[in-house]
Amino acid sequence: MKYVSKNISTLKDRRIASESLLWHVDNSNSICESIYRWGSDSHINLINETRILWECELISLNEQDEWFLRNTDIGKYATFEGRLVALDCPFIEDTLHEAEYRGKKVTLNKPFRGGGGKKFSVYVKNDKGNVIKLGFGQSGMRIKTHSPERVRSFLARHNCDNPGPRWKARWWSCNLHRYKKQLGLNFKGRW
Repeated sequence: MKYVSKNISTLKDRRIASESLLWHVDNSNSICESIYRWGSDSHINLINETRILWECELISLNEQDEWFLRNTDIGKYATFEGRLVALDCPFIEDTLHEAEYRGKKVTLNKPFRGGGGKKFSVYVKNDKGNVIKLGFGQSGMRIKTHSPERVRSFLARHNCDNPGPRWKARWWSCNLHRYKKQLGLNFKGRW
């Protein structure tokens, strides 16, 4: 596994791509680091378009974007309780809902710094439907994304290709790259 490049490699035919996708290709901007707000209609449309072109082998993507399309259902929809909902896109459904934790109103699935002796915390619903405060990340430790060997070791050690359920710390550690802007983190790629 080589170090993740940020660039989209090639688009075989520019005539079949939307203006949005062409902008990402021309500016070497990863689909995972889209200019659109995560979960917005424009973001979902960009992911759908990229997925279709990738499955038809009309676009070549970097490792991060390929992993993203191969291992998530983002951009796909399903019916849940009579409503059409986006899959694998926590910002659409989950973060819009407030919940109550120990008498205090909290926002679900929106990680924040600190809390409980850990580097990051997040309020989530566990398998029983109860709201819990979940801490993850070792406090006082830096996130060392500058070294490809360390990144590979972390991803393998935490089995990030199969991170488990959302109410476990491992899921949040493996998917921290999705929330790096709101947490004030600055690193390229998946991790």
